Amino acid sequence: LDMIGNILQPDQAKEKPRAGRVVAISPEPHRFENGMSAPVEVKLNDRVLYGRYGGIEFIDKEFMVEYVVLAFNDVFMVLPE
Repeated sequence: LDMIGNILQPDQAKEKPRAGRVVAISPEPHRFENGMSAPVEVKLNDRVLYGRYGGIEFIDKEFMVEYVVLAFNDVFMVLPE
């Protein structure tokens, strides 16, 4: 932990977020624990900012492409173009 002014900053908070391009979106709306749903706010080809520890990473070995599968709440924002 680091002290910044009077605020304690955990080491995880120092990690920089990551950005990526949306290549696929689930056709289902996001469902919250209380049963309510929300439409997905991202579109194909949007650039998004997400947490370093969010999502599941995997590599398509056939095409040597890395993907990150993100949950609804792992996306911080859509970046402007």
